[in-house]
Amino acid sequence: MKQTQRAFGALKDFFKLLDITVPVQTFGTAIQVDHLLVPELGFGWAERYAGSPAYRSFMRKSLGSRIAPEGGEKLYISRARLAAQRGGILGETVIEENLARMGYEIFHPERHPIEVQIARYKAAKQIVALDGSALHLAAFFLKPNCKVAMILRRSKANVADYVLQYRSFCDISPDVINVIRQDWVTVSSGRSDYRSLGEIDFPELFARLKWFGYIPSDAEPELPSAGEMKEWISGFSEKRGDEFTGLPVT
Repeated sequence: MKQTQRAFGALKDFFKLLDITVPVQTFGTAIQVDHLLVPELGFGWAERYAGSPAYRSFMRKSLGSRIAPEGGEKLYISRARLAAQRGGILGETVIEENLARMGYEIFHPERHPIEVQIARYKAAKQIVALDGSALHLAAFFLKPNCKVAMILRRSKANVADYVLQYRSFCDISPDVINVIRQDWVTVSSGRSDYRSLGEIDFPELFARLKWFGYIPSDAEPELPSAGEMKEWISGFSEKRGDEFTGLPVT
């Protein structure tokens, strides 16, 4: 019972952002009720990423409605400071450093309360990010004229889910950039998943960002060497306590 109460207690601030004021009661044991109402699930996996019309309307009107936009118009949502177990790409700081020189704010959402995250997404007109949960939150707030570039960090990314959500919630078709050379996975795992690391083709990445209009056509990004790539793999192996092996992308 106490664990259940703690779980709901952690959601109190989120309920406030949604203007939910009705009391929420939890029960730690089985109970019998006279009348049970089970609503249709408004949002979820697969086709439910589109959200029901009622859910989309409620979230767009309610979530963070009192939070004003704050931040730059160009935003890079980074995973570079997440724990090594969360997965990502090799050398994400290369993207950070280059985009920062081109006027992007480098944003690490896990370092900020949800109110700040909402304010940044409301202010953004151009977003570049690796695929990840932060992009799902951003979809609630972006306007149709916003541009979103999603860089795949693994070959098995659930691209269709993101595309469906963005088209349904904010009438945006994300620019999906797939420049993965290979997936690096731990020997103990042996397969690409949310913990794997993508080795990407950096020259091709910046070429596509130019093509889609996220960076100037005459930009000259600084690119990593092959030696740096080996150092990044070694660093992740040390942090994870496991050896990595490369899987070719098919």
